[in-house]
Amino acid sequence: MEDINVTKRLVEVRKLLGIEVLHNFVVNNENKFISSMEKGHF
Repeated sequence: MEDINVTKRLVEVRKLLGIEVLHNFVVNNENKFISSMEKGHF
């Protein structure tokens, strides 16, 4: 859940700076990843 909170903060900061986020991946220590956007978080 912490990764989602950090990403939400980064999204807010990027809006202030005018930076577009194209995609966001979370990678674990087993080199497996999920897409926050595909999960509907953003």
